Amino acid sequence: MVVLLAGARVAAARPMLHFDLAGLIKESDEIVYADRVKVEKPSTYSRLVHYRVTRVVRGKLAVGAEVVVEEFLYTRDGVALDPQAVLFLATRDGKYDLVSSGLRVVQGGKVYRFEQYNNPGGWTMVPQGDDPTDIWNGTETPIDLAAFGRALDAAQHRVDALAAALAQTDRDRRRAAVLAVFAPPGGGTGGGFYRDVLAQEAEQALVSVGDLDGALLVRERDRTAFRTALAPIADVVAVARDTARPANVRVEALAAIDSDMAHLDNADAVHALIALYGDRDPAVRAAAAAVSTPRGASSSDPKLDAKFRAIDREMRAALAKRWAVETDPNVQYALVVALEHPPARASAPAIVAHVDVYGRALTIRVRCTHAHARMTGARVTPAAVATPTIEYSCDKVEYTPGGSGATPAGSYALAFEATVDGKPVKIPLGTLTVGADGAVALAR
Repeated sequence: MVVLLAGARVAAARPMLHFDLAGLIKESDEIVYADRVKVEKPSTYSRLVHYRVTRVVRGKLAVGAEVVVEEFLYTRDGVALDPQAVLFLATRDGKYDLVSSGLRVVQGGKVYRFEQYNNPGGWTMVPQGDDPTDIWNGTETPIDLAAFGRALDAAQHRVDALAAALAQTDRDRRRAAVLAVFAPPGGGTGGGFYRDVLAQEAEQALVSVGDLDGALLVRERDRTAFRTALAPIADVVAVARDTARPANVRVEALAAIDSDMAHLDNADAVHALIALYGDRDPAVRAAAAAVSTPRGASSSDPKLDAKFRAIDREMRAALAKRWAVETDPNVQYALVVALEHPPARASAPAIVAHVDVYGRALTIRVRCTHAHARMTGARVTPAAVATPTIEYSCDKVEYTPGGSGATPAGSYALAFEATVDGKPVKIPLGTLTVGADGAVALAR
């Protein structure tokens, strides 16, 4: 018997990434099915688990080999697990270690994966659903090992399909083939710190061959929690400013600018963003306000610090000017968030609201436009929509937790209603679509 000891990892107060199956395939040197044979607890901060390999999907390990992996950070909360598991392993310093989140366990014949919810903290065990959409849609019904095997094969097909798509030389055919690898835009965001390895590979590859628009269309489908700079700031700004391009591409360009803090040290970029506060498309206006939110940037260099303060003042003045005339509810919300305390305005709504989708649940964020607004009777319509969490931020932040239950499949004109300062207020939030499987999508 060959015994391979995996290197132990010490818990750290940092985000711990999780991946869909295609991402785990890309990150792994070895992928094996294995049975748990022994658990050791050599210290307070260690749980070494011995596995015997029963099937090899990828790599040099043989059936019957024993692998020992550190699972201290994989929280199970006393759950009694079946012996079967799937291990996604990387080779580090000649030893095997689990890829970040690279453990699939089985309980009652059903498969579970892991996400980090609390930082610091370990991974939390969550049901494995249809890959990759369960990452952002969530599921309460885990799949079994046979379905997981099919999902793993499908993920390998996605990896191969992306490689074939990127190898094409015709721009339009390449772009179409790349986009076909990914789920359509829409839906919400999942929990934890997800990284879409395939999407980020595709984005970088398309930028490298001069297809920035294609890369932005991939970004529209990329649910990665933390974004990095995509392309030179001048190129991204040029796309955002181009009114001939589709609004969704321009909005993604603005989001890409937000990932690159260099725009705060670029006068042309700042002025281009400010000009977009008055764009004809409200989605672009809202995205520009979000990107240009004054950040209070500072520097130990007096000249650079003075430059940041000047940019801050210029942004705030332009945001306030737009606030004075803005009528679109989504843009109004973005402006209030950016300004925090918007200037008085005779025709201003007393509150603004915005909805975020997390898995299959909704969170309504409500902001006051003056510090002491009094709100009562808050509710979301229509009544068929499952009660969401409401975050009400005025002179203090209050939460009303969401209720249990699910919204029936269908399409709903979502709105937030309340009585504010004695007057009824209704704010449209967008069109909510609930699929037959319970997956939620929102069009603002």
